[in-house]
Amino acid sequence: YGAPRAPAALFSQLLFWIDLFVLARFASSSEVGVYAAAVRAAQVILLFLISVNYVFSPFVADLHARGERDRLDSLFKSLTRWMLAATLPIFIVLAVAPETVLRLFGDGFESGRTALLILMAGQLINVATGSVGFILIMVGRTGVDLAINAAAVVLSAATAVLLVPRYGMEGAAIAGGLTLGLSNLCRLALVW
Repeated sequence: YGAPRAPAALFSQLLFWIDLFVLARFASSSEVGVYAAAVRAAQVILLFLISVNYVFSPFVADLHARGERDRLDSLFKSLTRWMLAATLPIFIVLAVAPETVLRLFGDGFESGRTALLILMAGQLINVATGSVGFILIMVGRTGVDLAINAAAVVLSAATAVLLVPRYGMEGAAIAGGLTLGLSNLCRLALVW
């Protein structure tokens, strides 16, 4: 159970950085800084997801161990709806006023508007799929989680290398958002 967790956690962390590393190879330091701010702003959407994941995990393990799949399914769906409902106001504020949000980082950061919107779409999929990663881990499917994270790193790197030279920070955002969305949809299919 535990052996796949360390590499999976490393791959998971690498996913938060790989698009930035590729962008740093092809873009100016100011564009990299703007993109880094957009990434951080988009992560505000994760506020409720992260909080619920830590509270929900023990319930997943307990309900799964007792064979109460229907109850686990019901709890998962209910929590996901509530997380999405709580996240949507934050998402709307960011979507309506991305320049204002980015201006909090300083003058000139407004140029990250499109990248922020793209990253927010990936994060919204992340929230809408709920605690699927934690469910896989808590029911003992750590090897599956490792495989998804490894494939996501490869996809993110390949997509970023293809898109960043042509589209700059928007290409990096597409790579990051696409990878995040697809990996969570894959986890959702496995949890289902």
